[in-house]
Amino acid sequence: MSNAYNDLHVQVEDQHGAVASVYTFLDGNSKIVYHDANGHKFFEEDYAKFPIETVERHAVAWATGKRQLVPIK
Repeated sequence: MSNAYNDLHVQVEDQHGAVASVYTFLDGNSKIVYHDANGHKFFEEDYAKFPIETVERHAVAWATGKRQLVPIK
């Protein structure tokens, strides 16, 4: 997967100010990058050829209480 982000698709903020940013790439892949309330990146997940709606649901689920971050292989 490319190292350069192509397009910020959506951002979701949790109740503590942490943010999940969903990026899309020209090759159809996407990534969620997680930052804490101070803006420090603490995790990212790659999604190869997943529908963007699925990736969005994962970001929203995390922001609304899901705290287990497990990369999908």
